Amino acid sequence: MVQNIIDTIVDTISGLLEGIGSAVVSYFQSLLLVESTTTPGTYTYALNEFGVFVFVLLGIGAAFGLASLIFRMVRARA
Repeated sequence: MVQNIIDTIVDTISGLLEGIGSAVVSYFQSLLLVESTTTPGTYTYALNEFGVFVFVLLGIGAAFGLASLIFRMVRARA
């Protein structure tokens, strides 16, 4: 009886998290990707303009973070 209750709770939480995860994935796919068909029955995805913009900003942020890390390491040695 206790095992059935625990299984039900775990299944409910897993189902909720799975639903939330698939919703987040489909949201970001619709926000950042554009679907194009090259041949019938085959789908490929490419970044749209907003997706390219987001990844450029992520790259700039990573570059600034890496540069500041290197500057802090050099300053600590001096």
